[in-house]
Amino acid sequence: MASQTKQSLGPEGSDAPGYHNLALFSCADTVGHAQLNAWQSWIRIPQCDVSIFGDKPEVVRQINELGLTSLAPVTRNERGRPRLDWVFQTMHERTNTNILGYVNSDIIILPGLAESIAAIGQELGQFLAVARRWNVSFPHIIDFGPQWAQEVRDFVTKHGTLYSLYAIDLFVFSRGVCADLPPFALGSDCWD
Repeated sequence: MASQTKQSLGPEGSDAPGYHNLALFSCADTVGHAQLNAWQSWIRIPQCDVSIFGDKPEVVRQINELGLTSLAPVTRNERGRPRLDWVFQTMHERTNTNILGYVNSDIIILPGLAESIAAIGQELGQFLAVARRWNVSFPHIIDFGPQWAQEVRDFVTKHGTLYSLYAIDLFVFSRGVCADLPPFALGSDCWD
């Protein structure tokens, strides 16, 4: 398993240690092959700081083993579901990047995200970019060797299905966008 040093979060300036161009974040109440594959893909994004909101012991243990930033405890609604408005607000308050991104905890991100976001930001300045997912199940932990991205692409091409237009699992945005969400909660199956 790959490891990455934890990055500091805080109000430091852009020259501070731990500064990255993208602060990617997610929530997790469980951890399995899907989350481990996803998180391993995220730590390979250039100049990306990864934070996981999760307070279940097995989730915290895996976050720490991967060297990701663990943010706990998680503010929840009356049904025990993580409050996304609090998560987004916390990321705005505790990071120092100009670009943030929320991704569902089981989404593998292939190389190219950093370059795509840089191009969008250069063109638009302030933005919200979303991505729809391909449904595919990996029966094992991915071998993140030199050819991992091509192997995943090939597997998705053969076994994956581009899901509905409503299957938006990645939100990348410039600082200030999505800072004041209504009290949404992360659902068991979906959220809106």
